[in-house]
Amino acid sequence: QQAVSEDGDNQDIIGLARNGSEICLQKLEIREGRLVSSVSFFFPEDAGESAELIAAFLTQYYPDAAEIPREIIVPEELPEADELAGYLRSLRQGACQLIVPRRGDNRKLLNLATENAEQALRRHTLLGGHGQTALQEAMRLLGEATGCQAAIHRIEAYDISNTGKQDMAASLVVFQEGKPARQQYRQFKVRTL
Repeated sequence: QQAVSEDGDNQDIIGLARNGSEICLQKLEIREGRLVSSVSFFFPEDAGESAELIAAFLTQYYPDAAEIPREIIVPEELPEADELAGYLRSLRQGACQLIVPRRGDNRKLLNLATENAEQALRRHTLLGGHGQTALQEAMRLLGEATGCQAAIHRIEAYDISNTGKQDMAASLVVFQEGKPARQQYRQFKVRTL
């Protein structure tokens, strides 16, 4: 748990990230000024515009939520925000505001939620994501991380091991377009250095 607010407020912060194939909506929960939870939700890119997606999320998530905070920080103005805030107030049976911060502590929290959404989306993509486009994005990010100008299409990895001077071996694994090419795996006996 990390202290993020000296005011001791209860807030939910919604961050959003896109990568061209998927969308990550990140919800940070601040309770009594402490970050107590972070949850990621993933959607396909065709799920809609950001504001519409956030509005739909709020209407579907909060009826079953354990707690609705006084403030929900969102990255942009939402369609029919007044009606949505009224709906959340009725669920909470008390005050509830939708806030779009421009500066200050709330803006820093929104930036944190957005950064967490970007990182969660990157991890999700690298772990498989949804389909071929996610795999292509992972290969592009790997190329970027290794300094290549383009996405990586083929990876060869060699491992050399020995259990003594006479028993040295090497193996090769190959990945093409991000998938194992097992028919190209090889094992070698190393005879000389």
